[in-house]
Amino acid sequence: MKVRFYAVSAAVMVAALLGGLGYLMLSNELQAPRDDFAACGGGSGAADVAGFSGRFTLRDSDGRELSDREVMALPGLVYFGYGSCRDICPLDLDRNALATDILTEYGIELRPVFITLDPARDTPEALAGLVRTYHPEMVALTGAPDAVAAAAANYGVRHAKEPPGPDGAYRVTHSTDTYLHLPDRGPVAAFARDKGPDELAERVACYFGQRNMASHHPEN
Repeated sequence: MKVRFYAVSAAVMVAALLGGLGYLMLSNELQAPRDDFAACGGGSGAADVAGFSGRFTLRDSDGRELSDREVMALPGLVYFGYGSCRDICPLDLDRNALATDILTEYGIELRPVFITLDPARDTPEALAGLVRTYHPEMVALTGAPDAVAAAAANYGVRHAKEPPGPDGAYRVTHSTDTYLHLPDRGPVAAFARDKGPDELAERVACYFGQRNMASHHPEN
């Protein structure tokens, strides 16, 4: 009888141990971070923005102080550059504006966002003209140098002011990715500038559950 008792007790202890291990494994699995957008792949890759908060407090072209939570109440395509840029920035901003319109046709509402890396020249008044140039829904942001630097760091943006020339003019070198920022999620993907508006729109649409957009015209 004692042998049987010990055997049953041992079996119960083993079952309890296995059950505890199973619970811990399931608990760890449930608590482990999951990439909800793994199938979308990102542009440069979702992993490129892992750990970046996308937080900022800056001023828009009307001089209002806005936080990322206010600006990103809608999903946004966020680009960092500067208003005096004459080559790369205009092309990228125009691409983002066109992609925004394509996505709007598919019922995906978002806004293009521009954050300056040159707050000395890009005042709210200067940015007002830039907004009118590219898209009626664009939000353009500037601020104190430390606030701009913090925003860039929170997206992992690299930038540097070049020495001014004899006329005092200068350039700002910077990374050129466009970031998809989702409300309450922050940056979820970085898209390289080699993608045209149609490809960018298709990549972004994946994050909203739409894939294989054959054309930017829904009737096609």
